[in-house]
Amino acid sequence: MISYVAVKELFGYNTYSFDLSNLIENLTIIHGPNGTGKTTVFKMLEALSKKELNIFFNTPFKEFYVEGNKFSLKIKQISSEEIVLINCLTQEEAEFEYFDIGINWKEDFDEGNRYLHEVGAIRLGPRRYEFEGKRYHYNELCEMLIEDSIDKDSIPDFINDILDNLSVKYIGSERLTEGENRRVVENTNILKNIIKKAETKYAFRSKDLDGVFPQRIIEQSKDKNTHIDPEKILEKLNNLISKRAELTKRGILSEQASTDILLEEKIQSSEFYDNLVLKQILSVHIDHNEKKMEVFDNLILKIKTFEEMVTNFLEHKKIEINRNEGYSIKWENDVRNEDIPLEKLSSGEQHFLVLFFELIFKTEENQIILIDEPEISLHISWQLDLVDNLLKIVEMNKNQFLLATHSPSILRNHKELSIPVGYEGEGDEE
Repeated sequence: MISYVAVKELFGYNTYSFDLSNLIENLTIIHGPNGTGKTTVFKMLEALSKKELNIFFNTPFKEFYVEGNKFSLKIKQISSEEIVLINCLTQEEAEFEYFDIGINWKEDFDEGNRYLHEVGAIRLGPRRYEFEGKRYHYNELCEMLIEDSIDKDSIPDFINDILDNLSVKYIGSERLTEGENRRVVENTNILKNIIKKAETKYAFRSKDLDGVFPQRIIEQSKDKNTHIDPEKILEKLNNLISKRAELTKRGILSEQASTDILLEEKIQSSEFYDNLVLKQILSVHIDHNEKKMEVFDNLILKIKTFEEMVTNFLEHKKIEINRNEGYSIKWENDVRNEDIPLEKLSSGEQHFLVLFFELIFKTEENQIILIDEPEISLHISWQLDLVDNLLKIVEMNKNQFLLATHSPSILRNHKELSIPVGYEGEGDEE
C-alpha cells in the first residue's frame, strides 16, 4: 500500500504532498482545484505499476516520490530526454534516456500496423487488435507499445523489485467507452466469463473430491470413537442449501443439484441419529460439498454486493445477474420482464454501473485503486452515498482507494478522509 506521495514543480509550479500513513480507513479523498495535476499524479502511479515510464519524459516536473510498506522510490527529471530512478532505501540509481523508435503511427496507419504485427499483435478488424490475450483499439495499442520509450527488459532488478510491489489500477474520468465498445455492454460478457471460470474450477474440484470420496469413507469408518453431532450436520446442510439456492437462481447450478439433498426431518429422526455409519458418510459428503462450493463464495459475495448497490441506486429499475446474460436491467414492475437496452440508460446510470462493476469484479485483492472524478454524471444524492459504498468494497477486497475530486458532496460526510492539494498554503511540501 502507498503511505506517502509527493511531487515537486509539476508543470513548473505545482508542489505538494499527501501523507496517507495516519488515515483510519484505506480510502483517501484528494481534493483540489482543476489544473493542479491530481490526474497526472494518478497516471504517474499507474505508469510505474505498469513499468511504462514515458510519462516521466513527457510531463514537466522536478521530482516525484512515492513510499509504501516495502519501498521508497524517487524519480528525478534531468531533462525531457533523461530521468533517474532512485531506490531511497539503498540509494541505488538507474538512469534512463528517451528513445524514439521513429514511427509516426498517428499519421501513417500502414507504418503503425506493420510495427504492431512485428511485435506480435493480431489484427481482428478495422483498427482492432489482439495482443497477449487482450483486445485493443489501434490508438490504444500504439500508445502502449510504440510510445513507451523504455524497454522493460532494461529495467534493473532493484527497480523491478520496487515496481513489482506496486499494483495500481487507474479508473479515469473517460470510463464509458473502451476503444469502440461501450463498457456498460462489454462488462456483461466479462461477467459471463467470470462465472464460466468459477464453474470450470468447480468442475475440476468436484472431480478431484469425488475421486477420493470412497477412501475418505473408509478412513472415517475405521474411527469407531468419532462423535458426530447431528445438529452440526443440520447447520452445515442448511448453509449448503442456501448456497445452492443462490447459485441455482442464477443458473450456475441445476435445479436437480439444488433439490437432490437429504431432508431435514431425516437427520432429526432417531434412525439417523443413532446410526454412526450414516452420520460418518453424511459428514464426509457435506465436507466435500463445502469444499466444492467454496469456489463460488467470493463470486456470490461480489454478485450480491453489486446487486445491492445497483438496486439502491436505480429508480424504478432492477438488475438481474445470471450465467447466460451476465447482467441485465429491467423495469421494476414490468410484467413483460423485458430488458432495458444498456446503452439507453442515462449517462449517470451507465457511469455508476461501469464504475462499480470495475471496482467489484475487475480489481485484485490488496490493489491500489485510483479513481479520477468519481462524481461524473452522478446526482448529488448519489454522490453523498458514494464513499459509503466504496468503503464496503474496501472491506471486501482489502483495496486502498485514492479518489481525486473537486466535488463538495463527495467530501460532505467524510471530511476526516480528505487531503487538500493545490490550494494556497495547503498540502505544499516544505
